[in-house]
Amino acid sequence: MKSQATTTQEPATQSNLCCNGDQGNAGRGACTCGPPICFERPNYFCGQLLSDADLSSEQSYVREKLKLYHRTLNGHGIVCGLRITCDPECCGSIRIGDGYAIDNCGNDLIVCEPAHFDVIAALRAKNWLIAEDPCDPCEKEHQPRCKVKQCFYVTICYAEEQSDFTTPFKTNCGPGAAVCEPTRTKETVTFDILRCPPKPRNYLDEIEERIACCWKVFTDGPLGKRLQEFFHEHSEIFEGKGREDRDYCQIFCQLKVLFQHHLKRCPSLYDCTFWEQVCRLECPEQRRGDYEVYQEAFCKLFALIRRYAFECILGEMIFRCPSPCEAVCVGLGTVEVEDDKLLRVCNCPRKYVWTLANFSEVFLATFVGGAACAPHERAKIAEPHGQQQEEIEIPPSRKERKNRGECGCCASFDFDCRQFIDLFRSRPNFGTLAASAPIHAIRELIESLKAGFDFTDPLAFSPEIFKNMTVQEAESLAQKLGGERALRIIRQPEHYQAMDPVTAILNQLLKKPGDPMVAYSRDNKIVEVIPEPSPGEIIPPIDYQTKTQNLEAQLTTMQGEITRLREEITALARRLSARRPPSTRQGEQA
Repeated sequence: MKSQATTTQEPATQSNLCCNGDQGNAGRGACTCGPPICFERPNYFCGQLLSDADLSSEQSYVREKLKLYHRTLNGHGIVCGLRITCDPECCGSIRIGDGYAIDNCGNDLIVCEPAHFDVIAALRAKNWLIAEDPCDPCEKEHQPRCKVKQCFYVTICYAEEQSDFTTPFKTNCGPGAAVCEPTRTKETVTFDILRCPPKPRNYLDEIEERIACCWKVFTDGPLGKRLQEFFHEHSEIFEGKGREDRDYCQIFCQLKVLFQHHLKRCPSLYDCTFWEQVCRLECPEQRRGDYEVYQEAFCKLFALIRRYAFECILGEMIFRCPSPCEAVCVGLGTVEVEDDKLLRVCNCPRKYVWTLANFSEVFLATFVGGAACAPHERAKIAEPHGQQQEEIEIPPSRKERKNRGECGCCASFDFDCRQFIDLFRSRPNFGTLAASAPIHAIRELIESLKAGFDFTDPLAFSPEIFKNMTVQEAESLAQKLGGERALRIIRQPEHYQAMDPVTAILNQLLKKPGDPMVAYSRDNKIVEVIPEPSPGEIIPPIDYQTKTQNLEAQLTTMQGEITRLREEITALARRLSARRPPSTRQGEQA
């Protein structure tokens, strides 16, 4: 497998002012992926004279369909293998293991046998190495060399090679020998070194940009600026106030005209009568002191503008087929170079192709193997320096770097010697247990789901059997299955409360006799059954009506108790007054 350095350019982007409609490949230059094609396959028949165009059309039909399947159904990234390691036999080179990847055009990137890539030679060819000139050997004392660590990114790119040349048969009588033509096209790969990791298509970023673009009708352009001025300076009419020196009808007409101007460039794609609806908007006649009459006109205009933005956003949710114009290489990992010497290699950052066949492997490689990378960028903060603000760079914490998803040089692993000694004494394989924790979690999840849905178990039953039963029937069946405490019935509130995803999964797991469950009833009918939540896990829905009734009953009881206490206090005061001497009572009366 040959390896050579290539120059990779990121795909150019074209802004779409209207935020809707396909961008296409117009104005983007020559496409290395090839333009989208309408498929047409050749039709062969007996006695047909075949040409090279017929056979080439057959190959193009198959290849382009496979590429279309790849980039739309599978995605792009590493499928398996392609691990990079240091090459112990050649200093400054790395070894790329065999494997398979797909680029964003849908091309297959296959390394059939381990390949070698000279990183230092590629960096020297690009003049990217930073190294101090060697010291003069004639000098007796040598100053210490200044070293700068650099991080670069290794990528794999699709390439083709022509081979097996031969002289074609010619029927014409032209002078000179025929030019040799290749009879084979080898699909191969090349390796490249980049300063920044490749940035392939990211649908989440694209849809976020398109959503923000749809809302620009409120924030950017003449209409957006005029709306912001209106809400800052003229919004008093929505409070029933106004100023006599302002012509609100004129302001309304300005906003309406600006919106119509926007619709001329970017008409509504989802309401065929939208322009007529905007044209029918009118401002009422000027009324001195009665400013509330303008609220309805302004609100109708704002409602149409908001509906226009919402329809644009909903339309952008209908994603388009990916048709990239420029091929983007697939990243394999990071290399560290210092003073013209290759130091370390780490297999990140990487983007994998997620499929059912490699889900577990990709899950571990993405969320666990990604810890081998450290962020490349540094956080910038503003620190006061006299009367000016000076930006200084500080290294972000490990947690901040992971949250930002930044990747740079290979990670440095923290070490606590005392804790290491304590853990090793208690369990020498503590590192294996920690690294295998996600594997155990996946395995336990699979086993628990198998057991939870094993309908062949003679004692297993679905909690759905309690639905639509009366409360008495459900209690009777629950006692037969698992005792009195197997089913706890709570009255369901009148309003519907949707379950969270975890509860929805647990709700469908099969139960066995004795498993505690909670049933919700309404009108003496069982409407829902879920597992009995453990303390601190799942909080059942609050029965507000029953809770209100209990509080009212408690309040009535307390009021009765207060009345009883008052009566007892009054009776006790009478008895004490009757026991006092007559002279004392007369003195108190005087």
